[in-house]
Amino acid sequence: MRTANATFDSAIVSFYCTILQLQQKKFEGITNVSADLQDFKDIIEELKSIISEPDFDAQFKAATADIPKAKQFLIKMELKRLAQPCSRQIDLRGNIQGEPFAYDHKGQIHYIDELAKQIFEQQLAKFGRYTAGVFEAVMEAENNNRVLHKKDQQERLAEKNKQQTKSTTQPLVPEVTENLAPEKTISEFGAKSVEFTHYGIRHEERMNYSVNVELQFSIGNVLKASTSDLSISGAKVKIPAAKEVAIGQKVALYLTGLEDEYELGLKDGIQYEIVGIESVDANFNHIRMKRTFLEDVNSFDDFLEKFINSNKRRYKVNLENTLDAIIIKGFEQYYLPRINTLPVFIRRIKDRNLPTMALATENNRSTLGYFSDESKNLILQQVLSDKRLEAIYQLDKAVKETTLFCFTHAKAGKLYFYSATTEELAQNKDLKNLFLGFGSSKASWQIFKLQLVVADEKDAYIPLSVPDSASAEIKKLNQPPSPKVRAMVKDLQYIALITPLEGKQLQHVYQENYQFDKSQVQQLKNFGHPKLKRYLSINIETIDYVNLRSEERYLYKTKVEIEHDDVKEQVSNEPGETRDFSTNGLQIVLQKPSQFSKGQVLNLTLPELQRITKTHKLSGLKYEIMAISKSKTVMNLRAFDQTDKHAAKPFFKKLIDQNIDKLTPAKMESRFPGLSACLRNLSAKAINHMPIYFSKES
Repeated sequence: MRTANATFDSAIVSFYCTILQLQQKKFEGITNVSADLQDFKDIIEELKSIISEPDFDAQFKAATADIPKAKQFLIKMELKRLAQPCSRQIDLRGNIQGEPFAYDHKGQIHYIDELAKQIFEQQLAKFGRYTAGVFEAVMEAENNNRVLHKKDQQERLAEKNKQQTKSTTQPLVPEVTENLAPEKTISEFGAKSVEFTHYGIRHEERMNYSVNVELQFSIGNVLKASTSDLSISGAKVKIPAAKEVAIGQKVALYLTGLEDEYELGLKDGIQYEIVGIESVDANFNHIRMKRTFLEDVNSFDDFLEKFINSNKRRYKVNLENTLDAIIIKGFEQYYLPRINTLPVFIRRIKDRNLPTMALATENNRSTLGYFSDESKNLILQQVLSDKRLEAIYQLDKAVKETTLFCFTHAKAGKLYFYSATTEELAQNKDLKNLFLGFGSSKASWQIFKLQLVVADEKDAYIPLSVPDSASAEIKKLNQPPSPKVRAMVKDLQYIALITPLEGKQLQHVYQENYQFDKSQVQQLKNFGHPKLKRYLSINIETIDYVNLRSEERYLYKTKVEIEHDDVKEQVSNEPGETRDFSTNGLQIVLQKPSQFSKGQVLNLTLPELQRITKTHKLSGLKYEIMAISKSKTVMNLRAFDQTDKHAAKPFFKKLIDQNIDKLTPAKMESRFPGLSACLRNLSAKAINHMPIYFSKES
């Protein structure tokens, strides 16, 4: 702007910069009053109530007579911005130090607390309607976590500046290192460790059941106690904490409580082995025990099975291991679909280790794309050659890993790949400098961490933590993989984990530190991968992952016309179309990138669907953008209405109900049912990364 008109008043320039910033942030976050107007916050607050008055200009002029005209202009523009109508829902759940509740304003439901309600109604009275100023005032409440965080940052910065000022005026004092507290472990900070794939699988139901028992540790050493849970092959018993026991210790158990009611004929008791000790409180421990099955007491086994089955309705089935499994699987399901690591599965076929399968996620597909040539052939069999894999496996490391450097060279419409590991380059310093220097100068330069994990095909099948006996449905879900899938995971040797090490600065570092002679580039052919007459077919499975939705979506394409107050798509020339729909939402695809952004509310018309209904009006339908792709061509929309009055909702509900057998659910089915789950299990077991989860409280 300065070059266009150097005589522009600096305040006017500041104003336009402010407007641009507000435009950018309009639907991304909360916009505060610009720095130029901080000194006039009070007068802006005072003038809010007259913005809609007919004589606003006169009152404004009188109230700002002592303010420079350039600032007056900014203040007026800010007031007009704050007075713009707003349709955004306020949802403070999880964002404030208070208890939000549902608040209805003209049919729109907001989730606010008592403080926010007071601010909302005060600002509403000033503006006369729900505006951007009302929304921003509520979001700037003093108990908002974002405001509190900003305040905390400012206080810490002030304290830091104070300490720096203090340090420059005082002599340096030697740092005291003696008697420092030891570094805390992650558990001391309140973190809990979760071990992937350790589900505590049970092969039978365990019932929460308390019955009096006696434990005989040796002759004359008898302890009266009671069970906490009971199964055919195990039990958990509550004993005094003062009683010393050890894991592996053998104990004879007498079910005295059951003997009083039933004739069990167990004069010598049943032998158990202690497999775990858990603290209940300061006074009691739980000991977990399993049967040794040294006794031949089939009648007792039959009795227990019938007893547990007949008492299911009276006593709860113990699900502690299932709850643990849910937690572990929950963390796995949150992490595995999001990793950018590409797991490649290596099988032993005719004395050769060959990559036969890979598990794709939405974040690792770029790696698959990188190792694809101009004909879409995957060159993983060359990058993960037998020789290279064995060299990595022989490394003297707890985790067999190396760094893989790659680049490509295009010639005559064909793509040629070059790769080398840290160890391969270390064998020749001159070639190392040449490879790293020349390779990092190429736009195709990529660096990967390559890890190698020994695979065990047995890890592919992990049954549910609930035993088959729980129900017919559980038994069905616990079925092992099909013979076809078992054959595909048979003879697995390794899982290669390829993780991109991203960062533009990395490339510059190699360019600056490794000089090379261009005339020697031909020597790099030793690291090149020649074209093959026939490429190995590698099966790409997508991780079995479903976004949790409140309703099923169905694939369906139909024309959609889109309008917005600021942007109008030329639908007649380049119409958009739906990809899938549900009662409350749509996914639409545009033929060209749009100017829309998350949070905007669009007006949709469905002309082709309108032809099949006269009952429902399918034009001017309001939908809010919940997500938009990076290409700006795919949008997920939700019906913008908190009531049941949205015209599209009853239409789509009726359409689904009447055509449920004809509609296709919006999810992809694998050619090999069950294979994705097997590869997921193997990957979860193999991952050598350490994900750390952060949860937010208040």
